[in-house]
Amino acid sequence: MKKVELRESALGGPEELHALLARELGFPTYYGGNLSALADCLEELAAPTRITLEQDGSRRGDGSWFDRARAVIERSGIQNPTLEVVIHA
Repeated sequence: MKKVELRESALGGPEELHALLARELGFPTYYGGNLSALADCLEELAAPTRITLEQDGSRRGDGSWFDRARAVIERSGIQNPTLEVVIHA
């Protein structure tokens, strides 16, 4: 099982998040580095994968870039049975 941990406090911004996920999950070279492309790639994952998200609790639900990415990742975890999403606040 592939495992990726995303800590909001350790990421500098959305570009870093997309680069990390692309590298760790082997996204194709044409990966667009945006939320729509992220949803597409996560929904197509075939290998069992766990993404653990740790969000700054004071910012959860504020519409930040990490909050929007979390929503995409959560939704993809519902739609793709090979993707497990674990959230720590």
